[in-house]
Amino acid sequence: MHLFASKTLANALVIITAIYLTIAMLWPQAKLLDSPAFIGLGLLFFCNLSACTLKQVMARPKGPRLGLLVLHLGLVAILMGVGFNYLWGGQGFLHLGVEQEKPLVSGVLRNWRGGPLLKQWDSGYSVKLLNVRIEMKAGKTYLRSGTLEYRNSQGQRGQRTVSLVQPLKLAGARLWVNERGFAPVLDWGDELVQWGIQTQRHGDRETYRDQMTKPGYNFQGEFFPGGQDGRQGKLLLKVRGPRDEQTYTLLPGESFMVGGQRVFWQDTSYWMVFTVTIQPGLPLVWIGSILIIGGCTWYYLPLLWKRERDV
Repeated sequence: MHLFASKTLANALVIITAIYLTIAMLWPQAKLLDSPAFIGLGLLFFCNLSACTLKQVMARPKGPRLGLLVLHLGLVAILMGVGFNYLWGGQGFLHLGVEQEKPLVSGVLRNWRGGPLLKQWDSGYSVKLLNVRIEMKAGKTYLRSGTLEYRNSQGQRGQRTVSLVQPLKLAGARLWVNERGFAPVLDWGDELVQWGIQTQRHGDRETYRDQMTKPGYNFQGEFFPGGQDGRQGKLLLKVRGPRDEQTYTLLPGESFMVGGQRVFWQDTSYWMVFTVTIQPGLPLVWIGSILIIGGCTWYYLPLLWKRERDV
């Protein structure tokens, strides 16, 4: 314990960690924050901090030094929370069109990154995007919110409004609105395709461009919002086939040709991408933050007050 409670070791770990984080930011492609070296460094720092905290507890501090103990307890709590998030946490992205329903499982989420103990995750729920509230002002699109319906196999169900600042908390996960865009609904004869055209930002201006492929064909589209909610806009479409390329300027209800088949633009819907985060250590991080603020106030304010009186 005396070895881990060393102040020299603590100072050395702080310096090494600061240097390591600086290199990780300057060299992001190396993914140093995901390496075993960083995990080992964090574990060593946690052991050092825990030993120092235990040493302070055994000394039974009083007065301002009790605030220093509270500060160390807050740091330990935050490190424990970060460790829980790393081991049992995860993050991915859920893409939903209006009226589309998907199970909330890791296999459906895009770019899923689960901790070492959470490679696969199943919430037991499915979620459905009921609607999206979007307003148009001076030709610009403003997202308000979306409504998610959720249900599980036991028949439990509910609805919740989700926005950029208001998440849906479900089965230990939080769902935040990450991105949104327009989705022309194309009637291909034997199937309906919701083309989720991507949103691209250029300063305070947005454009809606995307491409998709079908066997032998490539489609490039740019959507120009119109109407009260943007959905009655026009679509500039390029259809590139094996022999030629056709360009169309379409409105909802109109059609275009693909290899002798007529495809109708039936309607325009919306899509949303939700960030799904699982952070089991978040309560410890909040508790640790409160303890740090309280400990700093308890320990440092009397020192500052004394210094001002001496001056």
